[in-house]
Amino acid sequence: MKVILASQSKRRAEILRAHGYRIRVIPARGVCERDTFKRPSALVMHNAMEKARAVAADLSSGIVIGADTIIYFKGRIIGKPRTRKDAFATVKVLQNDHHTVYTGVSICDAGSERMRVFYEKTIVTFKKLNDRAISAYLSYIDPMDKAGAYAIQEHGEMVIKNIKGSIANVIGFPIEAFKREWARFCRNRSTQ
Repeated sequence: MKVILASQSKRRAEILRAHGYRIRVIPARGVCERDTFKRPSALVMHNAMEKARAVAADLSSGIVIGADTIIYFKGRIIGKPRTRKDAFATVKVLQNDHHTVYTGVSICDAGSERMRVFYEKTIVTFKKLNDRAISAYLSYIDPMDKAGAYAIQEHGEMVIKNIKGSIANVIGFPIEAFKREWARFCRNRSTQ
């Protein structure tokens, strides 16, 4: 069975491969992520579905995995920073408070267009940080390709006080939930 990851995220590919999934990466191109949904869970599931569908449309067979991760803080979505100054401002806003990381995942059978979609959420609490601590943290990582301008797997202990939920979800792919949903998807596929 061909398994395709419709994402250019190296972290997602690493997580899947580390858990024994043999994947091929084909990033979804031309997919416009929408932020018009009232619930962050609906937004990430929609975006994950669109990514999987975009790649599956060009295939006659195989299973396509789409994923989308956002940070939700006080009623708004925090995306990837555009500049280093933006990264600093983002971490400053998140410090001494908590936010929620949402990831939507879609598993799509390219041959039948059958799809399973779910989301995972994790609550992350940041430490109280002064400007010097924020600058020091940002000097250790490249915040530009990370929602929220931070990475739990890269010196996360410098900024993160507490995590409630899946750590893998904060990295960008909720592998625990994915394994459960993958098993259900494969079970249902074999009965059809």
